[in-house]
Amino acid sequence: MVHQFTSHDIENTIAELKQIHFSAAHKYYDLYIQQYFEQKFSLEKKQNKNTFKLAGI
Repeated sequence: MVHQFTSHDIENTIAELKQIHFSAAHKYYDLYIQQYFEQKFSLEKKQNKNTFKLAGI
């Protein structure tokens, strides 16, 4: 499964949520993006509602 997103949109979302200036130069850029995806996205098997953790970035 492939999910494409625009980094600019994710950066703006994180900046708004954390009320910070957020760009690729930010000290915690990778960490904040990984946390966002882990909190907002999951895979679920509908038959028995197992939820699977996404692989790291």
